[in-house]
Amino acid sequence: MTPSVFPGLPSHRTALVCYLMGGDGDTAALLQAVDEAGADVIELGLPFSDPIADGPVLQAAARALWQPERRSAGCWPPPASCACALR
Repeated sequence: MTPSVFPGLPSHRTALVCYLMGGDGDTAALLQAVDEAGADVIELGLPFSDPIADGPVLQAAARALWQPERRSAGCWPPPASCACALR
């Protein structure tokens, strides 16, 4: 039997994995909200200049954020008050 990646997660429950595009909106507030909503894993994506492997929503977000005035604005580090910054 393989040990659980999430030892505190009941065996009958699937982990909630959420993805946020860093810089798309108030990243710190979004991280906090997703954490408070109970996410087990939060993946923070950074805009990429050629997001061909992503779906259309993530492609649009990355392209919008690739503009020089918005590039990686406010997406790192996560706020110290966010529990996700402590994990």
